[in-house]
Amino acid sequence: MPPRIDGHPHAAWADRADQEVLLPVEDVSPDEILELLPVRALPGGLFEVCALSWWQYGFALGDTIRVVVDSDGVGQVSEVVHHSGRDTYRVVLHQPSATAMQSVASSFSSMGCLVEVYNEKMLSIGVEDDDADQALQYVLAQGHPASAWIWESARFAQDADAD
Repeated sequence: MPPRIDGHPHAAWADRADQEVLLPVEDVSPDEILELLPVRALPGGLFEVCALSWWQYGFALGDTIRVVVDSDGVGQVSEVVHHSGRDTYRVVLHQPSATAMQSVASSFSSMGCLVEVYNEKMLSIGVEDDDADQALQYVLAQGHPASAWIWESARFAQDADAD
């Protein structure tokens, strides 16, 4: 059975992306799931990240990365050449529903965050600077009336639980 490929139909910077790289998901076999990440090709074999990753750690929207691709066409981020200063967070709702997700996504969007909804249970949030980052972390720690959640920073693989 071929792996499931999770793409980004509504990537934050879809208008900038000119190709996609296929990346394995940490702690999951590449035979099970791969992430198709929209990027913009840059000189020297580098890429600018154009989406809020569902599954990857260590880079964010706008970062410049180097990707090494194996013979099967699966890439591995070998280096973050330049950090954009942005951060990505993931939120998983405890009681998912389309209504709750819409409410949560709208709340983050109204704060000026970029939001990519994966499904009615999970979304990725992008913030541009330290002030927005601190404000978002405060909101994540407080929770939301529509749904309790768990959240993590995608910059570093450290979970934070906010029930």
